[in-house]
Amino acid sequence: MTEQEKTYPGVPYAFQFVLPSYDIVARRFEAADGRLNSLLALASSLTVAAPVLARAVREQPDFASWWFAAAMLLYAAAVAVGLVGRAKGQLTVVDPGVHYAHWLHKSEWEFKKDAIYYAAVHFDDNARAVWVKGMFGLAVTGLLLLEVGALTLWLAR
Repeated sequence: MTEQEKTYPGVPYAFQFVLPSYDIVARRFEAADGRLNSLLALASSLTVAAPVLARAVREQPDFASWWFAAAMLLYAAAVAVGLVGRAKGQLTVVDPGVHYAHWLHKSEWEFKKDAIYYAAVHFDDNARAVWVKGMFGLAVTGLLLLEVGALTLWLAR
């Protein structure tokens, strides 16, 4: 038993969390991406429905209104932000080629120790990617709320 193995006897136990840590963050990433998709679908549905609702409420809706134009610009901004958010960020995953090229000479204990370290580094990177997607989702939500407000003011005038 090496000095490091004596100093860090929990490595075999901590190694059990390596694969689940990738799975947890992948699910969070997919959920954040799914929220962006849902927000974009909601924004599109509301924007398409607004003129139909306007015709039901008013005989001649003013499509030249500043409020209607502002709502359409807010919709375009929400879609642009949402699409950028969808494209932003990627998950860092284990590359088996790196293991093959650089790790196969290691002992089981050293392999597990290094895997724990890189899983922690990857987890931080992946959590940041999830956070970025979440921030894009909040931005789309804010723009969508502003659009709904502009459409409401447009219909009220």
